[in-house]
Amino acid sequence: MTLSVLMPVFALMTSLLASVVLFALPEKGHRLRTIINLAAAILKIALVGCDDLGCGPGARVRGRVHHGTWCGIRAAG
Repeated sequence: MTLSVLMPVFALMTSLLASVVLFALPEKGHRLRTIINLAAAILKIALVGCDDLGCGPGARVRGRVHHGTWCGIRAAG
């Protein structure tokens, strides 16, 4: 099983882990709750972005360049 297969599971686990931690925190910890929520959201966006782009060793990323031409960028790895 490759890491790309587990990316959706990791994205779901970020929500589960954040919700368990937030449930255990007291109501008055607004700053800490906000920081945990933002960190979980940023991590989830990064995971979904990596899953969408296919980040990994030897992955090929394609993108538009000026004047409608295409370029291929090879990921480091």
